Amino acid sequence: MAHAAGRSVVVRYAPRDVLNQWAGGTYRIPLPYPIAFDVAASKRLRGMTHTPMQEWIGDTGRWMTAHYAGVIPQWYQARESESRWESLTPSVTK
Repeated sequence: MAHAAGRSVVVRYAPRDVLNQWAGGTYRIPLPYPIAFDVAASKRLRGMTHTPMQEWIGDTGRWMTAHYAGVIPQWYQARESESRWESLTPSVTK
């Protein structure tokens, strides 16, 4: 996704206990919808076609920019706190 957006990425891994401590309980990905990590079955079983990543990144970015203009989404409100512990976790550049 970073490549499609013309960005580089640094992956930061945090142990589960650190994530749980940060979250004050059991850490869960803060998105309001489920994520399909493997969409191959939809193509195979339903004959669906998929949007190329480069196109999807652009479309999603434009939609989010318009939809959330002037608003901080609930699922992004903890980002500042996440940024504080990023500096404490080991990183791997991919």
